[in-house]
Amino acid sequence: MRSTGSVKTPIVHRPTKADAIGETLHTNFADENFLASSCGFLNGYLDERLMAGSNVLRHKLPPVTLRRSASEPGKRDPEFRILSEMKAFEGVLGVKGARLVGKMRENLSREKVDVAFAAGDMKALRAAVRSAQFGSRLEKDPQVRHVAAVIAKYDKCLIEFRDGLAERDMIRVQLAMHHLEQLAEQGLGARVMENSFVVNARAALDKWAPYRPYLHKLAKMRLAGPRPLAQYWLVLVEGTLLSPELEASATADLARFGQAGVEALEEALAVPEVRFHYDVPWPKKNHLPQYVRGRITKLEIDVSACNLHFARERDAEGWPQADAPTSIVVSGPSLVLTAIERLADLPGGEPLCGLQRATPDTPEQRGQRAAAHRKRLAAALSILPEEEYVAALDSPGASMSGGGSIRSNLKAKRSNLKALVPSRGPWYAPNCYEPFGKTI
Repeated sequence: MRSTGSVKTPIVHRPTKADAIGETLHTNFADENFLASSCGFLNGYLDERLMAGSNVLRHKLPPVTLRRSASEPGKRDPEFRILSEMKAFEGVLGVKGARLVGKMRENLSREKVDVAFAAGDMKALRAAVRSAQFGSRLEKDPQVRHVAAVIAKYDKCLIEFRDGLAERDMIRVQLAMHHLEQLAEQGLGARVMENSFVVNARAALDKWAPYRPYLHKLAKMRLAGPRPLAQYWLVLVEGTLLSPELEASATADLARFGQAGVEALEEALAVPEVRFHYDVPWPKKNHLPQYVRGRITKLEIDVSACNLHFARERDAEGWPQADAPTSIVVSGPSLVLTAIERLADLPGGEPLCGLQRATPDTPEQRGQRAAAHRKRLAAALSILPEEEYVAALDSPGASMSGGGSIRSNLKAKRSNLKALVPSRGPWYAPNCYEPFGKTI
């Protein structure tokens, strides 16, 4: 049945200064007008009794607790506080007073942004930008927008640090550090480096940086196939150029090729080479290849087509002893290697390295090295199925049942394959700081 009477409006008239009576006689209408100008939905009070199911203004709002901003106070902050307490911005001092305090607030906001940006205090900088955007209405100011973009880029760098360290992806961390250094070049202060994510990322990069060239080349050899990988793996293992964790990861990558990796290792061990041992401490090894190359050239043997690198004698397990002799390995054409082998028949321990005499390699030493390398690869092969099983359980698709849709099964297979890819991060970064076999 349609009602013929008039419908009462839910908007209740709010008293003003002109018609205030009774309890509203002493109301501070300056505060009321300011509240109405800032919150337009309070221009009229809603009578909730006429609105079924509404909870508008049914409960009292909690008291507002004002806190000081994290940004540093400006030079003219005391004067601004005096004008603010006099309610100049609300119009008590007239139009000129409101304009004056507005300009003063804008200048203070810009000053706070500049001070926080120069110091690199991100907490104070965020507070200063919020105050400038929402307090001084400088959201379209070019300087404020530029600083807001810098804060967004800084936050993105922190996310990259967090996720990159969690995934042991050092390339991702390195790129984020490069972007953070670009922000520092734009004038962002030094305190930007005090964040815990930045400190941890820098410490991780310092540990990873010495091995980066070897890991990069090792990744290329892995893509080239088992034979190049096995040959370069021998160079790294005999030269102890990687940390124990990275070396175990590289051995696991060679083991993932299966029988092809074992055959590639045998082919790499059969490559002709000449090895000389010198009584030189390992920390002073870097000058040996250049000295040996120069001495062989002086003996009228062309070694321009040969490759020289240093190595150490070591067992199948553990790290080489501190007093292990330093060796120089020469590989290249067979005719040149044959001529270099004849230098052992010369008196004086040729080729000399300064005053250090060379000791030729023996078949027994070569056999011990080959056996140690085979044992090292066999140990990696023995634990590889367990590692692959753990990686498959940790993959997102492992928990999916086999009775799902075709799309879900394909996703599960891709996840399992990704988990079995050698060294889940670029350049073996995932196992850079975790012992091989430890799950994440």
